[in-house]
Amino acid sequence: MSFTEAEHYCRQHGNSNLFHVDNALENSFLKDRLRPYKDAYWWVGLTDEDIEGVWKWYDTDEMPSFTDFMPGDSGDHTNEDCAAFAPGADYRWVDAVCSAQLFVLCEARGNECGATIVG
Repeated sequence: MSFTEAEHYCRQHGNSNLFHVDNALENSFLKDRLRPYKDAYWWVGLTDEDIEGVWKWYDTDEMPSFTDFMPGDSGDHTNEDCAAFAPGADYRWVDAVCSAQLFVLCEARGNECGATIVG
């Protein structure tokens, strides 16, 4: 499904969003899980739709603290405004056309429950 369809799908199923990759350890964990799907591209929740080459999380409009784009593939492609894990690049990230039909990777962010520890 397209990037916006994927984001909508995540919100409708489990009140989640397209995946945020926060650091190298989390990125490595995801790549290990995606490798068995040899030819599958997966959306990452980043877009540079507003300003070419300035990547932000789609749901929060915040800039990422970590990225794993292939060298030379993090912008400057006019119609490629959405990020994806790419199988041919050992699941490094590429910028893709947002209307491309890719796989969905949703993430539900935990909220603090307000519990108190007694003891």
